[in-house]
Amino acid sequence: MRNRLISTVGTSFLSNIRGEFRSMNGIDNATHDTLRQLVNEEKWDYLARELSKVPASARICGAEINSIAEAVKQERLTLEHIHFFVSDTQDGRLMGRLLESYVIEAGLSDLKTCKVHPLADLQDDKPSRFKVYGLRNLV
Repeated sequence: MRNRLISTVGTSFLSNIRGEFRSMNGIDNATHDTLRQLVNEEKWDYLARELSKVPASARICGAEINSIAEAVKQERLTLEHIHFFVSDTQDGRLMGRLLESYVIEAGLSDLKTCKVHPLADLQDDKPSRFKVYGLRNLV
């Protein structure tokens, strides 16, 4: 049984929450407003708590949460150790912190370790640096 997960982390969750409400997100407008307010106020632990009330399969949760929850559900993963690789940007670090809190709040695992690893140059605002340095740092 696998017990270690390594996950790259995007920031689409933050874009989805900061953007306008869309019903396909799997949540209602009031929940979306609450999540947006918590993002704007940078209350990450509260955001993780509120997000843990949303079904992990909802699109609004993002690929990372969807994938982790599905793997645990199908018992392909006991998830004792998790490593999130984030871009070395403000949003990347915020997503890492949010995911750390979420995994604990949602009770997805009995984690022994959960670490966030910011990777230099793993950001899309400078595509040439991303390609030459960011991907190398990831590998």
